[in-house]
Amino acid sequence: MVLFADFSLQRGKIHYDYSSTNTGDFGDSLNGHILAIPPHAPGPTLGGPTYAETGLAPGAYNPFNPFQQIISGGSRGRLFDFGDRLYDTTTDSLYPTLGIRGDKLFDGTWGYDLAARYSYIVSNDSFKAQSAPLINRIFNAADPIFDPASPEYIGTTVPYNPFGDYRRQRRNNYRLIDFATVYAKTKNDGSLFSIDLNIYTTNLFTLPAGGVGLAFGGQFQNEDLANRASAPFLRGDVIQGTFYTEIFGSRVDYAGYGEVRIPVFSPAFNARGFYSLELTAAVRYEAFLDTNSNVTVPKFGLRWQPFDDSLTFRATWGEGYKQASLHELNAAPATFFTDLFDPVTGKFYQGFGVKFVPNRNLQAEDARTFSGGVVYTPKFVPGLTLTVDLFDIETTGWINPFIDPNDVLQRIAHGHGLPGEIVVRDANGDLVSLQLSDQNSGTQKVRGADLSVSYQLPTLVGTFTFVTQATFLDSYQFSSVPGETEHELRSSAVSGLLSQDAYLKWKGTSRLEWSWDGLTLGVTGNYRDGFHEFNDRGNEHWVKQTWFFDLQASYNFDFIARSNSAVPGVAVAGPTDPGKDMSPVTANLAPPKWRRWLAGTSITVGCTDVFDQDPPASVSNYPRFIYDPTGRFVYVSVTKKFW
Repeated sequence: MVLFADFSLQRGKIHYDYSSTNTGDFGDSLNGHILAIPPHAPGPTLGGPTYAETGLAPGAYNPFNPFQQIISGGSRGRLFDFGDRLYDTTTDSLYPTLGIRGDKLFDGTWGYDLAARYSYIVSNDSFKAQSAPLINRIFNAADPIFDPASPEYIGTTVPYNPFGDYRRQRRNNYRLIDFATVYAKTKNDGSLFSIDLNIYTTNLFTLPAGGVGLAFGGQFQNEDLANRASAPFLRGDVIQGTFYTEIFGSRVDYAGYGEVRIPVFSPAFNARGFYSLELTAAVRYEAFLDTNSNVTVPKFGLRWQPFDDSLTFRATWGEGYKQASLHELNAAPATFFTDLFDPVTGKFYQGFGVKFVPNRNLQAEDARTFSGGVVYTPKFVPGLTLTVDLFDIETTGWINPFIDPNDVLQRIAHGHGLPGEIVVRDANGDLVSLQLSDQNSGTQKVRGADLSVSYQLPTLVGTFTFVTQATFLDSYQFSSVPGETEHELRSSAVSGLLSQDAYLKWKGTSRLEWSWDGLTLGVTGNYRDGFHEFNDRGNEHWVKQTWFFDLQASYNFDFIARSNSAVPGVAVAGPTDPGKDMSPVTANLAPPKWRRWLAGTSITVGCTDVFDQDPPASVSNYPRFIYDPTGRFVYVSVTKKFW
């Protein structure tokens, strides 16, 4: 029996500095289209998060307002004086593992492993922004904060002036900035505890081609999710922020599986064209206690070597099952702004607020998968491996997180709105509000190929390894709702107006690595193909393809193996008898304690996006589900294994 443990603790920090999109100030950028407050009215009241997102309210009661009138509708602008929006994110993660393992039991063919794992990740976000209620107070000259006799007096009787030339500093404005600035915070954490038990044998019984293998086991998982926010976010008064709702979720499930491997032909028992042939069959049962549901899925495989071990054909068919994530089921309601075309009235809305709510009735995804390919390791080029695998996947009820609001309007207009999709109109038929949520789509059909080339070259100064892996998407057909005809989406954005994700024709990675005596150095290139998208006017745009490069260095302190080895050439003292054999002998030296403590420790230092490249631009800023906007990021990781 072997006791094994693994422990990993990581921390990452990210700072975002969002520059203003307008170079001018509030008055310059809006050309006079300002929300107004009736004269002599009290300070403005906010109608929830929508008002904070829609605009500010320096109305007629502000002495610097040159318009002195109420303008209907909403306007948006960014205040130059307040500077950029700042985000700071700190992420901590913990991954301990503890288990036992045994092999060569009974007749030497049985083994087992039992492991308990706990993973925890927490993200603390700090957001420097402006409070809509406080900004509206500094706009209003009648507010008590400008009254010297009031206990709320802030030291000036002059309100905020949002009008004029941004190139001239208005000193009094800067005295009010701190008053209206808030530091909102969110904390998002999740944990997963699991216990896995696996029991296996390589020779349940013997066939002419070899022993029949069997594996079976079980799993228990407990998953928790919690998102918390500070008071400014919960009230929804942060300009350009989201109205947060604290969410909590949990899930408990258990599973059991069994798998059998049957050798039909082998090098010890073969026939012409059948150097080796193996068949596999497996089944998995999983029960989810939170939804009181369960599923059983099968899997079958084949592995065939017709001539020798240099050429292998393989194929797998199976079914899959995936429940909605805790975040998808418990996401907080949020409002985002987008451009809409109303098919009922024919009107175009720019920057319309659309509300997203979670769909707690999301059903699980069902999938059927086939993959088959060939692995070739030519004997005349040692170290070279070529792999080609074709795949064909069909998913029913795929959970679609990219609902296009325009599609929702079309569905509702034709009387086919889905659960959670609601539109509200006024007496004239104009849009007042639109609500949508994640949905189970109809079908998703994917066809393509995975390609791989690897070459390993041992030398006197270490081993060089080159690996390139690429995926080619031949076809991607998708229907957004059940019963809809599939349409082709290869090399295009998932959603025409969001472009946060896309179906890329090509993507891949290429890595060159050098290893020598515990030290490993590597450089990785990541390629993402470009794709087509359409803006709100229906014009096509091409999002460019990109290359990003990463560097990594690691060292493994594997002193035990070397220190326990015999040390040659050390003579052991003995009597000076000419008849004795005085040839040098070998002494075994016990390793020092510090080496025993370092054994099993590895240190990794790396840098992602070495050249600090930005993601490519799209109509939704950048494709955030394909690219990470972090930029150049340096990290250090320490891993310790006990055994």
